[in-house]
Amino acid sequence: MATSRYQNTTLINAVADAAVDKIREFQPQGLANTAWSLAALANHQSPLLDAIASAAILRISEFEPQHVASTAWAFADLELRDAPLLDALSHAALALIAEFRSRELGSTVWALARLGGGAAGWMVFAEADRLRLNIGLSGVSALLSSCERGPRASRRSLAREMRLLLRCRGAELRPAFRGAAAQRAAEAGDAEKALQLLSKADSMGHHSELA
Repeated sequence: MATSRYQNTTLINAVADAAVDKIREFQPQGLANTAWSLAALANHQSPLLDAIASAAILRISEFEPQHVASTAWAFADLELRDAPLLDALSHAALALIAEFRSRELGSTVWALARLGGGAAGWMVFAEADRLRLNIGLSGVSALLSSCERGPRASRRSLAREMRLLLRCRGAELRPAFRGAAAQRAAEAGDAEKALQLLSKADSMGHHSELA
């Protein structure tokens, strides 16, 4: 259904209506796949998506990382904010975090950051950071965007954002991220840290040019 080059609205509506009636019988994989398919079609089938959310919450203990990532991505892509589902997915992500592949974790953080105004995404990032897991550039960008959308940054939020920037992987990207972290340190009033980071960013950039 999701790979079709056109949409047959009548057919999709009929399938969606039938799925709502059978949703309690869906396994986690079926729930995740159905949500993903609707998002891929940019199809806001509210009754079906509401049913998926309710069923997912009931079966969240059976979810695996792929199911969490796909379901979270689908609702975020459709910009559907379901608070109970967000809470269930966030806690499932924390419980399963060591089992996530990098791409799944990045997709989940991206989705949670979009759905929860950043709070849920930051919560998962904090645990990933503790375990030294990579959330990928998609997760990083979503968290940084949530900072920009929020109210004027406090010293605490700037410090958290700076930690994220410093955790970014990839030698070719580190100078830019350290430069951004230096800016955040300066905004937080830590001039010494800002100068230290700028010095490291300049040194890394120089070595990169020579490589």
